Amino acid sequence: MFLCTQAMDEARHLEVFRKRALANGGGLLRCLTGTEVFLRTILHAPTYIQGSFLMHVLGEGLVLDIFRGGEFLAKNKTEKEMYRLCMQDEARHVSYGTMHLKYFIEHNPNREQALAEMHALAEAAEMGIPGFLTNPYIIEPLAVLMGNGVKGIDKGMDAVRLVWTRMREEYLNRCELAGFDRRAVTRVPEQAPY
Repeated sequence: MFLCTQAMDEARHLEVFRKRALANGGGLLRCLTGTEVFLRTILHAPTYIQGSFLMHVLGEGLVLDIFRGGEFLAKNKTEKEMYRLCMQDEARHVSYGTMHLKYFIEHNPNREQALAEMHALAEAAEMGIPGFLTNPYIIEPLAVLMGNGVKGIDKGMDAVRLVWTRMREEYLNRCELAGFDRRAVTRVPEQAPY
């Protein structure tokens, strides 16, 4: 039942961001191949808990951090409200996935084997994060926005590096909260590779 409410939330997000993209004249552009591959990985995960980890803890967690940045960068009240409302939904999705993972780990009779399988999955998924978060279609516009224009792009890149650090830390905190400590073994670099 929760997933039904999540599907409704995601439909609203799609609608609001599609309308925003069309309203600003930029159009819908394209979806990155890496994003499509990650989504396929979620859909074809061998178990529900693995798909939930990929979607809620990793994917939705990154989206939540992106929405936080969007609210920070928003130039008007409407955009700030748009991101704030979407963050509420994403926070609920991330919380569900984190608590679901925690329950799974705490109540699994084959805990060690389950943890080993989850760590292998996380390691593979984490290797894709740097590719997604270093994509110039994402990083360069973000740096221009954070630097208040092209002239401030160096300042903007410094801010983008801070976003990287925060995203990594929030992800590791979620894992830790679930009893799935990835801090010592994560494949996500501590420093942004740009």
